[in-house]
This record gives sequence, C-alpha cells and structure tokens, in this order.
Amino acid sequence: AAGQAIGSGVNKLLEMARGSEGRGANALMSVLRDSGADLQQVKGRLADSPRLTLMDTDPGLLMTAQGLASTPGAPRRILAEAAAERVDGAKGAVKGAYDAALGPAPDPVALVKALKENTATHAKAAYEPLLAGAKPVDVTPAVERINKALTPGAMEVVTGKSTLPLTNVDKELIAARQWLTGNGAEQSFDARRLHDVQSMLREQADKLRAAGEGKAARALGDVRQDLVSAIDQATGGKGAYRAAHKMYAEDKAIEGAFAKGAEVLKNATGVKGIETGPEALREWWGSASRAEQEALRQGTRYALDQAMRASRFGARKGTEVPQMDVNREKLDLILGKKSADRLIKTLDTERTIAATNTKLFGNSETATREAAKAATAVRGAQFNPMSVGFPLVGEYVAQMAGAPGAGIGMAGLAGLNYLAQRAGRSMDLAKNEQLARMLSASGYDRADVLGQINRLLTSQASRRGAADQVGGAANLLLGSGGRSLPA
Repeated sequence: AAGQAIGSGVNKLLEMARGSEGRGANALMSVLRDSGADLQQVKGRLADSPRLTLMDTDPGLLMTAQGLASTPGAPRRILAEAAAERVDGAKGAVKGAYDAALGPAPDPVALVKALKENTATHAKAAYEPLLAGAKPVDVTPAVERINKALTPGAMEVVTGKSTLPLTNVDKELIAARQWLTGNGAEQSFDARRLHDVQSMLREQADKLRAAGEGKAARALGDVRQDLVSAIDQATGGKGAYRAAHKMYAEDKAIEGAFAKGAEVLKNATGVKGIETGPEALREWWGSASRAEQEALRQGTRYALDQAMRASRFGARKGTEVPQMDVNREKLDLILGKKSADRLIKTLDTERTIAATNTKLFGNSETATREAAKAATAVRGAQFNPMSVGFPLVGEYVAQMAGAPGAGIGMAGLAGLNYLAQRAGRSMDLAKNEQLARMLSASGYDRADVLGQINRLLTSQASRRGAADQVGGAANLLLGSGGRSLPA
C-alpha cells in the first residue's frame, strides 16, 4: 500500500513538471493582476510602437523584470538578449522617425553643388541675352551718391594729404568708387564688368551685415541699387534686368535656406540668441517661398543626421534634440504641429526603451531590485541522505523483529518530499523563463501577451457587469422599504 501511494505521488509530480512550461502564461496573468497596472493603458502603450514591451509600459511590470534579471540563469539571459537587440535597433528607429518626418538625409555635397549649378544655369539664361546687347552704362548717379556720402576730407586721406583715420563706411565707399572709376580719372561703361561689380557689392554688403556693420552695409546697398538701375537702363530700360536679378536672388535665397537649415538647431544665448531663436525663424518662414522652406527642411535633416553620426551615442543624441523647448518650437514650425507630435512620440518611445534597459541591469535601484527578486524567487531542493538512511536502518531492525514496512514507507516519503522540491524548482524555473520572454516580447511576438491582456480585460468587464446586476437586484428588493444599497 505504501509503495502504491508513493508511486502515485511520483506520477503526479512528473505530470506537474511536464506541464510547468504552460505556467508562464498563468504567471503573467498573476503579475498583470498584482501589478495594479491599468491594462487599457498598457494595451494602448503597446499599440504605440512594435518596439515597446510589457516592461516598458508599467513600473510594476518593470520591477518584475528587474527581479528576473537579478539572478543568473535563463531569464536573465533572455532579458539581456532582448535589451541588446533593442540597443542595436535604436539608432535605426530614431533615423527612421526623422526620415518619416523630413525624408532621408540628403548628400550635402551633392545638394549644394546642384543648387549652385541651378543658380548658375538660370543666371546665364537670364542675363546673357541682356548683357550681350547692352549699351554703355552710365554710372554717374552711383558715383555721385558715393561722393555725397563720403565724410568731408575722406579723399584727402586717400591722396595722402590727411592722416586722419577713415570710418568703416568711408573705407567701403572708397573701395566701391575705385571699382567704378579706378583712380578717378576714368569711368567703367561695360555692362558685363559692372554686372560683376554689383554682384561684389551685394556680397560685401552681406558680409558687413553679418559682422554687425549695418551702416556700411546700407551705404553699399544704396550704391548697388543705383548701379542696378543704370544697368537696367542700358539693357533696354523695361525692367528685364531687374526681373532677371529677382530670379537670381530667389535662387540664391534657396541656397541660403539650406545653409540656414544646417544651422537652425544651434541655439545661441544673449543678444545673439535673438537671431537664432524660434521667433526669428517664424518671421523668416512667413516671408520665405515654398522652395526656400523645403531647402531649410533639407538643411535641418542634414543637421540632425550630422549630429547623430558625430556622436558616440547617436540614438540618444537624436532623441535629445527635441527635448530643448526652443528646438521643439522650431520643429513645430518646420514640420507642422501634427507631424512634429508624431515625431516626438516616436522619439519618446525610444527614450522609454533606453530607460528600461538602464533600470533592468543598472545598480541604482537595489531596494526595488531586491523586492522584485523575492517575488520571482525559485524554490530550493535539498536532499538529505540521512532522511532515507535512518528509515532504512529502522526497516532492517523491524524486519528482524517481524514487523516490516514502516521504515520503507518513511524512506519513500522522504524521497517523495525531495522529488516534490525538485518538481517545484523546475516549475519555478520554467515559469520565470516564460515570464521573461513575455515581459520582453516585441513586435509580432507580443501576440500571446496581448491575448492575456484581452482575456483579463474581458474578465474584469464580466465581473463588473455581474456586480452591477447583483446590486441592481438588491436595490429592487430593498426599494419597497425605502432603502437602497450604496453605489
């Protein structure tokens, strides 16, 4: 009889061990219930990105994963492999988010070259016919403007009759006059040459403006406008030269917009911050053409790509850019609010994943980790030879005395107890391994996880419905007495 009971117990233990792998799902159900997580919120978070896992969605679920990661073995290995896979995919995910928002990163060398060639092609087609048939250009109005604007005595400094220092405005105007009249004894009439001169005046005015020399820049700009008017008269006087000039300016503005985009996420402080802030960008954007706006987007995409490629931690760098309020405001303008929100949501997902990986194996949350470790502890299994040896000796003595069986039963129970411990340990190990897989499942591997969540949600809804029915029926019964159950 004792042998049959022991054999039956062994068979039951074997059956329990064989079914232990399926207990991972039951363990997950328990974890989901005990974590106190809002399951609808967890389900919604998983829907945000296929890269998110259960342990990313709730602190209680992360704590369970921390407990599994704290002990060497299969669960820790599974979680480590999942973390490593997510780290490897982070840079691609961030790059993909920016690609979706702004398009692929451009080849800056090829793009700048193409923009310059486009400008040159348009300029040649517009200017060449006009300049080829131009009459001599009268630069007198431009020279007279220079003479009137020069500080009295400035030319004496040039001729050596005075040693007084020249102002910056005088220096720039004298240089412009030399381009037009040489040493003053001659005057340029050639439309092609003067076309180049007005271009040089524009470039010099732009440099002065960038250097903070606004007065000198304006003075050169006025001289240039007189020169442009003179060339326009020499090429027919119907505004054709100015029209060509406008087209050229638009092409150059597109080149400038790409360069502006490449610098748009560099934020200065103090007075210089006025020029680099969102307010200045908003003002520029309002007057920019669609081509300029697109060029700025391309420049911005290049800047983001450059920032990620230049950093040792490219993915993290990519997610940090919009964390600055000024950059977020700029991206709202460049992308549009809805597109910027989608981008930020994807980048926040990657920040969440990175934070989970850090907490999973970091050393900064010892107390949390120890609490989680206790929740996922594996039962021990120790075999004491004496627990079998002493009963067997007793059995020998009992047989000599003519009363066999008791010792065998005691030895069998001791062995059965050890087998029970082993079976329990096997079940815990298998449960934790399955739990680790479910907590770290991503993409299509989350189907079982979502199934468990849906079943729990259905069960909760059913219980609430049953409770409401019971409460309603009880209120009907008590209603005749003027009483009702509390809500």
